[in-house]
Amino acid sequence: MKNIFLNKVNAGLVGAALLLGLSTSCSDDHFDVVVSDASANQTIWQQIESNPNLQDFAGILKQVRVMKDHRDVKSQQTYSDLLNSAQTFTVWAPLDGTYDPQTYLDRIQAAADTASIDPLAAARIEYDLSNQFVRNHMARFNYEGATAAQQVRMMNSKFAYYDQNAGTFNNVALNGSFVSSNGMLHTLSGASPFAYNIYDYMSSMPEYSTLYGILSDPAVDRNVFSPAWSTEGAMNEKGEMVYIDSVYINTNDILNATGAQIKNEDSTYVALIPMNEAWDEGFGKVSELFKVGASYKYDWDNEDRKFNKTYSPKASERDSLVKLNTNEKAIGSMFFSVTNWPIADTKDSASVVNHVLNADSLITTNGAIFYNKNGLGNANPMFANLPVYKASNGYIFSMNGAYTIDPAYAFVQRQEFLSGYNVANTVGTRDEHAGEYIVLSAENRNVKVAGELENNAYYYFKAKDKSQIKLRFRLNNILSTKYKISVQMVPNSINIYHIETDKNGDTIVEKPTFSAQILDDGEKTVGKKVTIKDVSQDKIETVVLWEEIEFPKSYVGLPTGYESFPMLELAMTVPQQTSGKCTAFSIGKIIIEPVRE
Repeated sequence: MKNIFLNKVNAGLVGAALLLGLSTSCSDDHFDVVVSDASANQTIWQQIESNPNLQDFAGILKQVRVMKDHRDVKSQQTYSDLLNSAQTFTVWAPLDGTYDPQTYLDRIQAAADTASIDPLAAARIEYDLSNQFVRNHMARFNYEGATAAQQVRMMNSKFAYYDQNAGTFNNVALNGSFVSSNGMLHTLSGASPFAYNIYDYMSSMPEYSTLYGILSDPAVDRNVFSPAWSTEGAMNEKGEMVYIDSVYINTNDILNATGAQIKNEDSTYVALIPMNEAWDEGFGKVSELFKVGASYKYDWDNEDRKFNKTYSPKASERDSLVKLNTNEKAIGSMFFSVTNWPIADTKDSASVVNHVLNADSLITTNGAIFYNKNGLGNANPMFANLPVYKASNGYIFSMNGAYTIDPAYAFVQRQEFLSGYNVANTVGTRDEHAGEYIVLSAENRNVKVAGELENNAYYYFKAKDKSQIKLRFRLNNILSTKYKISVQMVPNSINIYHIETDKNGDTIVEKPTFSAQILDDGEKTVGKKVTIKDVSQDKIETVVLWEEIEFPKSYVGLPTGYESFPMLELAMTVPQQTSGKCTAFSIGKIIIEPVRE
């Protein structure tokens, strides 16, 4: 990949090197501020147009429109018109012969050639050109008040450093300065380098065209009318407000879901971004997590304890859901905020990169946890050996070949829940459809039973008369992948009031035996039914039910209103109760984990 936009950080297994600068070298040559009655009465545009050394810049300004966004096909005002208005600007104009104007003229021609075929594509070309070059040399207001170095927000929202004393702008030497009637014009010995942020990087590099195509799809990237920011006029004959100036705000459904403001120059992120080839491989891997079944039971009735309706998506709908969920998961989890990282200086490139490489885990901006397969202090294989680029608002780890993210270490999350919270149904229990919530204290805790419970609490499910016990727990957010499923078993005798005695008053030693199975939403068994024996009665014990069990379909990302879920069933028959001298379940929590190497 050509490194033409960003500073590159050399990332190794133990750290990062210093950033490589792309800026033009500075000059200490003194420059003069030209003040004359004639020039001061001219607008910035008139000064540019009349300057024989700014004709290339003038030619570009006359052809590039002032656009509100990349879909603006209606604007007629050019930047030459804007700089000829009464508004106040500061412009830093590159002199002829100090940069290559043909690059930008070619893009103007490309936009013109495309306009009749695809107006929106042409608008995108022109907008990017204005953002990356024209507005990269312009700022609103006059920045001549301070002579010391100052940070200037350009019209493209980028920050540049203007040092009047040193005679530099964004590390490019100033050649001259001219007072105008609507601001200030400076001439530069070269073009000011454009500081690509993370979003710019994805939108500008052809190697990322697949990813950018998803992000720029009008279905997810839209302009939404904002009444609050618009200027009201009068009511029309229908009683509707007519706006003098209508303001539209760009919104992107996928980027919004990431929780990362990657277009914002004021934030700092780390991004893990796949090139086209890597994206294709990654899509295949991640889509395996979102297999859509032929049908789902939904509309759970808490009274009847069953699903009432069936959802049977068409093949095209299933494909769309897989694509949508895969895109949202893969793209939504690409970004990490450095704000709360345990490093002394989040602006120090080496420190940031070293933390990324060696941390035991990283939390994405949408809450996903990326675990380091190799452990704390060792290079995370998801990031190791990838080229790293410094953007204006963070750092980009670029997947330039294989897709390095292991879904089991990134997208499949561990879940724990207190058993009673997720009870779908119970059969044969003393407390119908629920268990008894027990909180241990000095009064009721049997100190002979070892182990600790979260919040000193668990749920107790007691058989009603001589009935088989069936407990069903809903499993939420299950993907079509392999899981390890465990249950935290608590000896009934941990509560002194639940210690059973025989007719002679002697303590009964319980030896619980029970079965476990996974039921899908249609109550069909998933995987194999298992029988659990010899559960410790001396301590709280986490019992593994399945080291590996695979769910054939995903329950995540179904359309709104179609909530569905599989269930974990634990059952104890009457013969098992008799043989094990145990008539109750005491359960702390259910644990669901991804299967990892």
